Amino acid sequence: MDGSRVSVAESSTDSNGRRKKREIGPALIDRGGYWYVNGTLREAGRKVLIRQSTQLRATEENRTAAEAAFAEIIAFERAKLRGDIVPIPAAIAVDQFLHRPNPLIDRRVFYAVRDIAEKFQARILSKIGELEWREFVNVHEEGNQPQSRERFITAVRQFLFWCLDKDQRYIAAMPELPYPPKEKRGARLKHRRARRVMDLTPQLIMLMIEHAAPHMRAQMVAEWCTGGRVSSVLFDCRVCDVQLIKGRGQITFLDTKPGEPVTASLNDWAVEELLGYAEHRGRLEDREGPFFLTDENVPYKRNVLWGGNNKTAWRRMRARTVVTIRRQGAAQALMQWRRGDRAAAWSTIAKTKDITKLVRSVTQHWFRHLLASIMMTRGDVKAVMEQGGWFDIDSLAGYVHDVPQHRRKLVDSLPVGPAAAVTVAAKLAQTN
Repeated sequence: MDGSRVSVAESSTDSNGRRKKREIGPALIDRGGYWYVNGTLREAGRKVLIRQSTQLRATEENRTAAEAAFAEIIAFERAKLRGDIVPIPAAIAVDQFLHRPNPLIDRRVFYAVRDIAEKFQARILSKIGELEWREFVNVHEEGNQPQSRERFITAVRQFLFWCLDKDQRYIAAMPELPYPPKEKRGARLKHRRARRVMDLTPQLIMLMIEHAAPHMRAQMVAEWCTGGRVSSVLFDCRVCDVQLIKGRGQITFLDTKPGEPVTASLNDWAVEELLGYAEHRGRLEDREGPFFLTDENVPYKRNVLWGGNNKTAWRRMRARTVVTIRRQGAAQALMQWRRGDRAAAWSTIAKTKDITKLVRSVTQHWFRHLLASIMMTRGDVKAVMEQGGWFDIDSLAGYVHDVPQHRRKLVDSLPVGPAAAVTVAAKLAQTN
């Protein structure tokens, strides 16, 4: 039994009916008609209290199976205490991953780990070789686009990184998975930049904010000013993390996606807007509670399948904004038509359709792209990374979109052409 003792209920008393003194260490006991592992295990200067059922009835027929389950449980806990690789079946690791405290799991990650559990089931994770992982990815993504393969691998790696963490130690090293070639992966970044983020003018954003419910309006203000992730806004910001003082406004997101806190600055307009939301929200005496609440003034819930929470409020805001844009566009087009300027009327109708299409496609995550793109035109990369919580330039580059007006100014300032040649010649003459 790997140095551990096995005891049963019948041997808990001596011949005189007196209760025996329990030995140190876990024991296999009868509790409520089931075999249980109960006691404190000590190993490598550390200890852990074990109270775990073997799920077996406490009968003599199940005694051998219960002892085997006891040995497995003890070996598992000893490995954790020593810091060794813990032998755990893939299906159980997946179940722990999905039911860990406060999970925030994307749908792609959920389906990926579900397929891992179906594929490997009772296989010990640490004994699954790199070739098997590569074959699993290749078979799963056979015939799919490179972008789809990359997203699936990213989901698998999120689970494997969790297994590699020191709190789990289910695997010894991260396997190399078959990513698509870089030239094909680049198409995804190009597609990402194809979002019409830069068509979101301040006037259009303000129109959207005006048509949002109070709780959604506050979120949009924070996202527009800080570029914060939606998950950070909903879950990682407490009342005590918001400083609403003009000239010194800031907001801190604690447990962000990269695992580090991010403190973003707030301008005076955002401070004033969030002060209005704070008055609407009330109950600010709970300093540890989340700052952003639902329309019912309750905290948002972390869903295993991410994608719920505030989507209804966001869609209703877009619908109200579209109705207003259509009404304004129709009124302007009608006025132009009555004036006899039919070309301008048709142009207004086409422009209105284009803007409504843009509003229907916009998501909250666009504000993160917008912040990166606009602040990068100022040229201070460090400030952009600190405000949005990017920890390397490669991550930031994926969010930056082209700003044609800024690019035009840079091109116009280049020292080219006859005028630039005269200026250069004049400077050379002055130095001589």
